[in-house]
Amino acid sequence: MDHELITRRLCLIKDTGHAGVLWGGNMMAWVDEAGAIYAGRQVQHRFIVTKAFTEIDFQSRVVPGDMVSFY
Repeated sequence: MDHELITRRLCLIKDTGHAGVLWGGNMMAWVDEAGAIYAGRQVQHRFIVTKAFTEIDFQSRVVPGDMVSFY
């Protein structure tokens, strides 16, 4: 199965908390943004809203300098 790159985000120090890892809220915002980009391409419309978003299960740490890619 081929995956299409939707967007990438670079984790900066300002995106992290006291433990030096990415804030979960920032990751949720990035995922929401990637979803909006993808949905906008599919429907060719600029007005899109998120219906539901409940959780993220982090599998590894994201630290400043890490690039996060969304497919």
